[in-house]
Amino acid sequence: MLRIAWTLTRGHRFTPWRSPYLRWRIETYSGIHADRINFRIFWKFVWRHRADLMRYLRWAELEEKAAHNKKTSPAIRCLAQMAILGSAAVLCTGLMPAQESKHLPVYSAQDKILYGKVKVEDGSALPSLAAIESVCGGAAFPLGFADAGGNFRVVLSSGGPRFNSITPANDFSFLADCHLRAQLPGYRSEHIPPTLMREIGANSTLSAGTILLSKPKTAKPPQADGVVSKGALNAYKRGAEAMSSGRWKPAKSEFDKAVALEPAYFAAWIGIGAANEALEQWSDAEAAYRKAIQANPTTPDPYLRLARLGARTDNWNLAAEYSEAAVGLNPQELCEGFSLCALANAKLGRMDVAESSAAAGLRIDTANDYPIMWLIAALADANRKRYADATAKMERFLTLVPKAEAIKEVRQELAELRSRLANK
Repeated sequence: MLRIAWTLTRGHRFTPWRSPYLRWRIETYSGIHADRINFRIFWKFVWRHRADLMRYLRWAELEEKAAHNKKTSPAIRCLAQMAILGSAAVLCTGLMPAQESKHLPVYSAQDKILYGKVKVEDGSALPSLAAIESVCGGAAFPLGFADAGGNFRVVLSSGGPRFNSITPANDFSFLADCHLRAQLPGYRSEHIPPTLMREIGANSTLSAGTILLSKPKTAKPPQADGVVSKGALNAYKRGAEAMSSGRWKPAKSEFDKAVALEPAYFAAWIGIGAANEALEQWSDAEAAYRKAIQANPTTPDPYLRLARLGARTDNWNLAAEYSEAAVGLNPQELCEGFSLCALANAKLGRMDVAESSAAAGLRIDTANDYPIMWLIAALADANRKRYADATAKMERFLTLVPKAEAIKEVRQELAELRSRLANK
């Protein structure tokens, strides 16, 4: 047990109250904000929870011993996957299966802590759970969630019980060309440039600062949750806090308490859906998002979450239906909605709809957040034998995501297009 405690306090062994890692663990366990933890608060917490901490250290020691007696599973990676569409390849992304732990996880000294805050540009509260993502080569790597106040602390781990595990060798170099963003359906996120992610390897803790979200300007005003009871609000905050530390089952339990008290609590239904997704309970997630639509039918958030769920589970009819409904609510700004609509309809063989959705999305995606639309537009042009346009758009896609998964197949398709254009 002493060795476990020694490892956990690495870097601050004689001043443990200054350890960013221990401060973060105390915050996620007790709700005490990490920035407030000093000598007195730290030792008061340790004394008050000494029995729980001793049980945790004993458990951690047993888990570590057990880990040496069995092979570790491969690290989970959320990577872009290629799906064949006729003779061409289409890029699609989705969250990978999550893991769940009933205990505080043990992280190695090589793990990295990334922290910061998500805010809405106009100062309003986050309407529902915001995810933190790293975008690499056109694919989104989910790292964790912000709590109800927008604060996030994610651990980039090679073996922790979260879906953000990265590589079996703690090699964070692949993040060097990645952007960091917040993901809240219907909102546009500021992108933190790759210069931040390049510092991950050299720092045990790294501040991402504040990530700003822009509220849609032309969407119908969403209905507010109204004044919810104090009990429901507190349950929601506990659930969001559990989500931010990767504890999906406790989070779902707290969100369930919130909707039991307030059946039309929009944000809590979103939370239940997100927790069920993390637990791979797809039908329960779909049901929760449908409840969120009933509670608040004018905001795109639950429609987009249902569309993403459809893409994640290869239910392309679901993805097409709800992405089309989402862009119907806000056709001037929902780049993600058009992207999902284009992909879903392409998968269903409805290339006319896919082409029009991609074209509409590209007109408003000035930041090139969804390069998949360039590829789908290229495929549509190729089907119509517009080889010059198809070649230009596919080249644009490759410029935006030169390290995309299965890039070889895309380059082969581009070579074939160039050949057809030369022989035309």
